[in-house]
Amino acid sequence: MSEQITAERKTMSEQITADDVVGAARALDKEEFSRGDLAEKLGVEKQEIKKGFRAARHAGQLEKVRDDEENTGYFRLTGDEPAGDAEPAA
Repeated sequence: MSEQITAERKTMSEQITADDVVGAARALDKEEFSRGDLAEKLGVEKQEIKKGFRAARHAGQLEKVRDDEENTGYFRLTGDEPAGDAEPAA
């Protein structure tokens, strides 16, 4: 049975895309967030978002803001905010 769980986890982590990571970041509705926050939002372990997270960073959708005293990295979404959040024209 543990082989099945391992196979499911591998499949799930391979399916997490940059879009999934960015969507989770938007859903957090925080200015700054950690990889752990994103993984929790997606319902997976932190290491399972690695591929999608890296792709989002390389695409310029996420940028590192700081490290805290425990060396946890915090990130933010870059300027590509969804159109629904824009201020209406006067």
